Amino acid sequence: MDVTYDSHLKLYRANLFAKELESELYHARASWSVFEAGNGVDEGDRAKLHELVNETHANHTFQHIIRSAATMTVLSIARLSDVPKRQRYTIGGLKDAVEQSTDLLIESAGNWFPEIEGRPERDRLWVSDEIQTLIGLIDYFLGSPEIERLRALRNEALAHRLSIYTSRPTFNDIGWAFKKIHEIVSKASVVVTGTNWDPDDFYKAQLTYANEFWDHFERGLADP
Repeated sequence: MDVTYDSHLKLYRANLFAKELESELYHARASWSVFEAGNGVDEGDRAKLHELVNETHANHTFQHIIRSAATMTVLSIARLSDVPKRQRYTIGGLKDAVEQSTDLLIESAGNWFPEIEGRPERDRLWVSDEIQTLIGLIDYFLGSPEIERLRALRNEALAHRLSIYTSRPTFNDIGWAFKKIHEIVSKASVVVTGTNWDPDDFYKAQLTYANEFWDHFERGLADP
């Protein structure tokens, strides 16, 4: 394939979207992990922390941190699902970037393991199928009622402090959104950069960091 300046730009744009969305997902997941770990992933997980907080003047600040973490999470998810615009890294923008560079991405996959007989053709076919799966995932995600509720919360209540007139999102909506975003971003990383990573490992690491934070906080309250 004749690689032109335009081809380089298309590949660069697809790569940039994949990397920027990984970064946005990282920050969104970090915020949600602070919320989950502070509240307790399972009922009773943080009962001792909540008991200690309620006995001190720290309760107000504790609740502010928890609410802020939830708010930052919703804002991040809403940003990811925004309508594509210039200088805005969104999942819809990722779709545009991948569609514009599909042939180039397929051809590039043939260079992953060129020394292995038959591998380049298999990789090209695999990436071709994965791109179609990725586009389907994005369309389903952006058209979902879960994302509609989260965006409505951002637009009506968080961005402009209006009363929300649409259905309020639930914690399950946020969990569902993260699952789909992880699928989309991890699949984009593979087809665009050839980098494979496990969304579950990503989530567990973020939750571990958040739990360490709240563990230190709890010990500090227990032994001031």
